[in-house]
Amino acid sequence: MPLPEGEEMDTRPFFAKRNDMMVNILKNMRNEIAVAKQRDENNQISNLSASFTKLWEVVWDNSQVTLDTTKEMARLYTTGGTHWFVKMLIGKLNSQVYSEDVSKCGDMIFSMMHIDLPACTLSLLINTIPSILAGDGEMESLCYPAGNALARLTVHCLAANIKIKTSGPYTTKKRKFRSVELTDLCNHAFNPASKMRKLSTSDKIIQAGGQTQEQLITQAHHSLYQLFHQICTDSSKNPKLEFVYAFIEQCIELDNEDCSALMSIMPASLLYHLIRMEPSRFSPHCLLRIFDTGSQQGRRNLLTGLCLLRNITPRTPVVK
Repeated sequence: MPLPEGEEMDTRPFFAKRNDMMVNILKNMRNEIAVAKQRDENNQISNLSASFTKLWEVVWDNSQVTLDTTKEMARLYTTGGTHWFVKMLIGKLNSQVYSEDVSKCGDMIFSMMHIDLPACTLSLLINTIPSILAGDGEMESLCYPAGNALARLTVHCLAANIKIKTSGPYTTKKRKFRSVELTDLCNHAFNPASKMRKLSTSDKIIQAGGQTQEQLITQAHHSLYQLFHQICTDSSKNPKLEFVYAFIEQCIELDNEDCSALMSIMPASLLYHLIRMEPSRFSPHCLLRIFDTGSQQGRRNLLTGLCLLRNITPRTPVVK
């Protein structure tokens, strides 16, 4: 490669060797700094996790979240970040064995997520659940009774965000650039190695800026159903499919308004596939709760579902 005008090649002895040595020294220095930085970050996360565990034990023993514990939990949330906070909470849910303890733990987690419910819900929908369903997370989260509790937690978080569209974080009364903060949270989860990208066939990934909190929640809601649809293409029964059934069953237990808000965007083809897989888990009453009978398309989907359920469900012979 020719040298720029006005410059001459360095002809001093051993220049190439000195140059290579200097490059290697700089590379080693950079690697040592990176390793030290990573070690410090791991130590900070370890100390933060230990503080969270200690605080959780206090809350668990008292069976309630006091004002002091809420403030301390909010401090840990601010320090560790949303993804870390939700991961720690779900880890506590998986650590429970008995159904009563799992139910109690789920309620406590739901109350703690109100420190910043929209951000925690987004992290749950676009980071935690896709990781678990992709097999990269803790698969025991999908087993009974933790799987049902996780589905119930997801449903209640979504319903609360849809009902209270402008809910803000507990940490500050008014936070500037709230939409930018939440969008950055979503973009961090939707990186090129994102689990949702692997599982979802949708191209509508939450990466654009300037979106409102309500729009981000809506997009995450759509992406969750697209993720469910991708999972259900596998005809075998597995814990992932069981989680989808549990999610729908938890939606049906909500009030009519909340159930309609959560189920209105569910693809009809997804429900038809679930009916074919396990028709015994559905009834005409369930289908009436799922589909919107106030719209023409909803009535058509309901009729199709009822006919499918009637044709698949075995009839009981009449004894004369």
